[in-house]
Amino acid sequence: MNRFFPIFLVAVSLLAVFSSSSAQDFSLIRNDIEVGYGPVGVYYDSVTKVYDVMCSGFDANYNGKFEPDSGDVMPSWWVVTIDFDGQNYNYTSEKKIDFVFNSLPYFTFRPAFIPTERKIYIPEISGIYCYSLDNFQRTGETYPYYATGLGYKDGLLYIANSLQMDAQDSIIVMDTEIGLEQSIFSAGVNLLQAIPYTPINSGDFGLAALNLGEYFSDASTVMYDDFPGTESPNFFTINIGNTGNHIGTYWSNQEQLSFLYTTSMFTGAVNIIDPANDYNKVINTNSNEWTGPSFSSIIDFTDNNNTTNYLFTSTYNGTIEVRKLNISIDGDNTDIADEFIQSVETGGYKIEAFNVRNTGDNLLLLATNTFDESYSPANTLSLISLKNPNNISENEIDQVRIFPNPTHGIVKLSNIDVNEISSIQIYNLNGQVLMQLENLTTNILDLSQFSDGTYILQISSKKGFFIKKIELIK
Repeated sequence: MNRFFPIFLVAVSLLAVFSSSSAQDFSLIRNDIEVGYGPVGVYYDSVTKVYDVMCSGFDANYNGKFEPDSGDVMPSWWVVTIDFDGQNYNYTSEKKIDFVFNSLPYFTFRPAFIPTERKIYIPEISGIYCYSLDNFQRTGETYPYYATGLGYKDGLLYIANSLQMDAQDSIIVMDTEIGLEQSIFSAGVNLLQAIPYTPINSGDFGLAALNLGEYFSDASTVMYDDFPGTESPNFFTINIGNTGNHIGTYWSNQEQLSFLYTTSMFTGAVNIIDPANDYNKVINTNSNEWTGPSFSSIIDFTDNNNTTNYLFTSTYNGTIEVRKLNISIDGDNTDIADEFIQSVETGGYKIEAFNVRNTGDNLLLLATNTFDESYSPANTLSLISLKNPNNISENEIDQVRIFPNPTHGIVKLSNIDVNEISSIQIYNLNGQVLMQLENLTTNILDLSQFSDGTYILQISSKKGFFIKKIELIK
């Protein structure tokens, strides 16, 4: 028997498996990562490689008094590590501190997390406090404002100053280097968040705000503007429906533009906004009024100049919805097409926030299980593993592209770095190795020496081996 024939049989078997089935891309790994009660925020510290989790605690009698015999739980800060041992995801969790009782909100907890500067600004009932990410203690930097949300960029703290009293609120821009107010801008009614974004002109400021609007109305709005630092913003306003509750910003490397994204719970929608072109894309989620979206995030994957954007949205029905976004911009015209990919169930938990990050081999999404199905405070996180569709691996063979196929003789490989290829073998259907290539310097293969027919291409790389069928027609 030809010594390559067993490899060929494996290759043909794998080709049959991959041609007849496709693995599910998104899966719940576990929903029992223990933290404090009422987790409302989770943030990845890229410096120490841990997750910081903020938990609001529980006031059983809703009287503002800490009564442990009644079931009250202090708000707390936890640190969680996630490790993959090659087969399983393991975790550790540790409580670092307790906050003042009843000082963290149960909903829409929006601090300013800055791991590169080793600090986090937390809006508490009595004011805004800066904490160290190294020793988990207050640094002494405080601001006497009641804030519903915070944003941060380049030493400026953007404070959504609101008492949620159906009144016109304001955005306070604080210079944290000197501890003084730099600017105060009028915002909308019941302001929830104010965040900076990167404007087109490098000398300008980009500022966006999310307003809840008057209670019991469909009047939640997003306001945004690019403006010189010596002027005040002239906000452009977009209505996003009922109960807006989160706004974020996404920088597209492909388009070199900032986008805004928002969620509105009772409307059940996500809005993606291009502030440069005043474009608004509305995406309806698979939810009803009481189980609408709570949080969103956009992340992109780039491999060999191919970029895919994904939108992740958590809902109060205990799911993470995943959509693919195709963004195209032609001058002043923006278009965003969305494709629903999958919903991942977490076990009925009400998700207030999540963090999603690219580990290289996978996407990991860690979500807060804030309440259970009966709206009692929960004390766990859900971990979802999302296979990166642009990461080449043995289980994602279709990501390697060979074109044209059928071919007249010349084929090109894409979605794989030739420097990672150990060898390439070309088999005929009898299992005979017709060509073996090593030390490749190009992604172009010449098969013109072979006669018409079907051939098997096997690529051995640092990330595994990949098999493709090639049709040669001269």
